[in-house]
Amino acid sequence: MPKISVIVPVYNVGKYLPACLDSLVGQTLQEIEIITINDCSADNSLEILEEYSKKDKRIILVNNKRNKKTAYVRNQGISLAKGEYLSFIDGDDYLCPDFFERLYKKAKKENSDITKGLTRVINKDGTVTTADDNIQIRKSGKFYFMGHLLTAIYHKKNLIDKFNIRFYIDFFCFQVQAVYYANKIACEDKAFYNYIRHGLAFAVHVYLSLGAFRVVITGYLS
Repeated sequence: MPKISVIVPVYNVGKYLPACLDSLVGQTLQEIEIITINDCSADNSLEILEEYSKKDKRIILVNNKRNKKTAYVRNQGISLAKGEYLSFIDGDDYLCPDFFERLYKKAKKENSDITKGLTRVINKDGTVTTADDNIQIRKSGKFYFMGHLLTAIYHKKNLIDKFNIRFYIDFFCFQVQAVYYANKIACEDKAFYNYIRHGLAFAVHVYLSLGAFRVVITGYLS
């Protein structure tokens, strides 16, 4: 069994995809499964995936004949995953080399359903901004983990499969369920997910107040 299954939705990210895949195959934790799903890209993304999958047997390639959108694709990946933990990465982002090794060791030590690192935002002008949300999570509890979905690993059997957690429309629906049902969230400050911010595009790593999260949870449970 792989220690971690990482799910990679791919749609027209050929320009950035090699860096993403290089960061995955180069992880210091080698016992991983890389599930790449080409969602009917119109660029050279499929050719890149085919090239990499021939070189590394850990890479699973799924090619959708019609565009299904990110939520559907991530659910496809969950259904295929055989790893002890699940993780997600966008095809235009990349990980630091020891990202999975640090998170896996932390998860085993803390026996946590969710174990997260930190986001480093790579801005268009080359500047780098590192998130500090782990501080607030340690101080005020797991419900402060909203946004930054991609910085974490999630226990598949004890969390995702047990509570049938899936994506609906966007990441927020998944994360509400995962955070609510998780036994706890462990934080690792030296595991970095590198998020590439393109121009003025709105980053999906949003911050929500605890009050706003409680409103959502109330609606979810009603």
